[in-house]
Amino acid sequence: MLDNAVRLMKPDVVYPKLEFSTAASFFKELEAKLPTLKVPVWKDELYFEYHRGVLTTQAETKRRIRTTEELLLNAEKFSSLASLYGRPYPSENLDQSWKKLLFDDFHEHLSRFGHRRELS
Repeated sequence: MLDNAVRLMKPDVVYPKLEFSTAASFFKELEAKLPTLKVPVWKDELYFEYHRGVLTTQAETKRRIRTTEELLLNAEKFSSLASLYGRPYPSENLDQSWKKLLFDDFHEHLSRFGHRRELS
């Protein structure tokens, strides 16, 4: 992405005009222009009615997440069985693994894993 940005900054590129900056300088420049702009104001909830779920074009990512879910569920099942025979249950390792997975799959974790204890 940075290479593309540098390419777009070359003088022979007509559109778009691109420059590296910071958020602070962007908002400072915007604030100076604000009195002359007609900026819409929204005084209601910020819910967009057409957002009806989470879709992705990253099928491979979703497949890997689902595979990892299945592996973790199996790890919990086998760990539970092993604990019946005196083996220690690896709750800390499993919790850390779920947290890492749910970080990647945060849109779906509330509905899919409502049965799991709350993760901090």
